[in-house]
Amino acid sequence: SARSAGPAQAGGAPLAALEFDEAYWHQREMLIKAIVAEGFDALRAAEQLRDSAPALIIALLQKWSFDLAWHKVTGKVRFNPDHSAAIAATAGRLDLIETLRFQRHMVGLQRIVAHPLNARLFLEQLLLDYAGLLRGQRAAASA
Repeated sequence: SARSAGPAQAGGAPLAALEFDEAYWHQREMLIKAIVAEGFDALRAAEQLRDSAPALIIALLQKWSFDLAWHKVTGKVRFNPDHSAAIAATAGRLDLIETLRFQRHMVGLQRIVAHPLNARLFLEQLLLDYAGLLRGQRAAASA
């Protein structure tokens, strides 16, 4: 179950894992269901996740993209062991450098997420950047 991934989601910190409530797990599953779907539609996903806090979506995508890169290098998954098959399948299609670039982009967004001018546009751009990663395109804000 997703809850068994609590310690992994918290980076191995069991006390931090206790802070994840039902809303966290629900939004995590909604995001993962959207991003692993065949023919990922970033704008549809943004609409489905419109009520989610952008900071949470960035944190989840940061962990997801870390796992994509980590799997490419080590064959292992750190944060999302309950979705290791999806990570392996997705990582197999991605370029390592672009995946690392996207992950670094998520780290940078963590610094500014508290002040997005328009949360919906921010979320749409974030998910369009992920869709670009899946298509082998560079993230808009990364260089």
